[in-house]
Amino acid sequence: MMRMQSILVALLVTGGTYGINPLFSDKSETVFGRAIDRGGFHFQFALGAGAGTRASGTFSNVELGYTFRQSDLTVMFWHPMIENDSHQSPTIASRYQPVVIGLKRTCFYADLTCKVGAGGSGSHEPDFSNASIGFGAAWGWDLHFPAFTGHGFTLGFTVHHVILPNRSHHAISLGAGYEIF
Repeated sequence: MMRMQSILVALLVTGGTYGINPLFSDKSETVFGRAIDRGGFHFQFALGAGAGTRASGTFSNVELGYTFRQSDLTVMFWHPMIENDSHQSPTIASRYQPVVIGLKRTCFYADLTCKVGAGGSGSHEPDFSNASIGFGAAWGWDLHFPAFTGHGFTLGFTVHHVILPNRSHHAISLGAGYEIF
């Protein structure tokens, strides 16, 4: 294990020496060959499907924030959520709903972004009874297909973690939407 860590550190140092940063790239290289211009106001809305340890159903995602053009770093309020459409008992209306402060940045290609966030989260019954509040974290990737240089379509993958006082939930989701970069 220690040998593997040494190899990874050596690769990162060597890559940094030659101006190669495999995770956070400033490359203008794109998957789809379309230019992306990030900076200023950031917004994303996406819908899809999600499944996890205690519920599965409709996934929705909202991001609202600001992208700093020089660093290509987006600071955002990030609210990924999975509504429970399953027939599990007890019926829980919403689970896996971290309300997080997130960071987003280009990785590998100009039209691929990595994101991570943490903050409050919870779950509740359909009538909003039996609400639980706890800690949530989420991370994922977005693949963008720009309609124009500043906005376009997005396909996103998100992993959700919700830790409540008496239980925890974990889920994954896939959604498609529209984003202002």
